[in-house]
Order: sequence, then structure tokens, then C-alpha cells
Amino acid sequence: MIKMNFNQSERRLRVTIAVLLISVISTFPVAFSQTMKAQTPSKASARAESKGGRVAGIKVHGHWIIDVRNPDDTLVTHREFENALVPGNPLARILARQQTVGVWGIFLSAQGPPCALSSGVVAGCLIAEPSFFANDSNIFKNLTLSVPLSGTNANALVLSGTATATRAGRIESVVTEQIGLANMTETSLAIPIDVSNGQIVQVIVVISFS
Repeated sequence: MIKMNFNQSERRLRVTIAVLLISVISTFPVAFSQTMKAQTPSKASARAESKGGRVAGIKVHGHWIIDVRNPDDTLVTHREFENALVPGNPLARILARQQTVGVWGIFLSAQGPPCALSSGVVAGCLIAEPSFFANDSNIFKNLTLSVPLSGTNANALVLSGTATATRAGRIESVVTEQIGLANMTETSLAIPIDVSNGQIVQVIVVISFS
């Protein structure tokens, strides 16, 4: 009798152990899978880590300052605004040496701009580098280029120049360009800038990268 009770107790113990083992084995793959998913990075994060950090873009910023002054240097108008790269601009081709860097210019235009050709035909005002080959009454060859090493515009390309109005007109759009090659940046002004005959238009364009 005692032996029979012992055998029954042994059988119950074996059944209990078997049930526990089946329960552990059935839940193990799920737990293992969840652990692996938690430890396995996504493809995007893996690519970012393989490249040495988080993915970030390179942006080009164009900041314009236009001052209109009377001949006695009194300020008439001050305007600041942002500018953007022209779609399809030649920056990539220049970096790949598929296109050379030409003469820089700043072009100020409108339906009735404050400049005219020597023939009297109304034309936009072009502020160009001194090395530009052409000459006319709407071309002002005093554009300077610099890359300051310190200060607000550190490591940015700064274009600066002036144009003197030969007639009353306005500025409705502005362009930085590689003269004769391609426009680099351009924008239309929401509010045109009025300019009177004889007034001086001072322009500074800061092209920076981040």
C-alpha cells in the first residue's frame, strides 16, 4: 500500500515537471525573439552608425542686405532677406571640376529698373568683379569677394558692391550669378525697393553653409 502511494506521488511529480518544461519551452522562442528585436538596430540607424553618426543634410544659406542711400550718405531704405540656391545650379559641377568658377556678379532687375545702357535702353543693374570684360553704364565693376576668418560671417562667402541709379526705378528681383555661366541664387522681392535717380544701392550677400 505504501509502495503504491509512493508510485502515485512519483507519477504526479513527473507530470508536474513535464508540464513546467513544456510551458518554459513554449514561451522561450517568444521571449528570445523579443530580446533580439530590442537589441537589433533598424536598417536606418545601422546605416547612420556605420557612417559615423546621425544623418544630416548640408544647407546653403543666402542672406542679403540692401541699403539705398542718397549721395550725401543718408540712409533711405534698409532691407534684409533670405535667398536660396537656384534649382539645378552648377555647384555640384564646379565641385566635380566639370565647370570652372567664373566672374561673380549681382544683378538687380525689375520691369522698370533704376539703370540703363549707354544707348538709353532701360536695363537691370549689374554689380560685377573688376575683371569682368564688358563695360556699359549699367555695369558697376566694384564687386569684392571675401571669406572672413572670424566674426558674424566667419567662413562664409561675402559679396559686396554698389550701383548708382541713373534713373528712377525699382528693384523687384535679385540674383547672384557666375556671369555668362549660370545663376547661383535668386529671389523675387515681396515688396519692391524704390530707387531715385542718383541714389546709391549698397548690396551685401552672405552665402554660408551648415
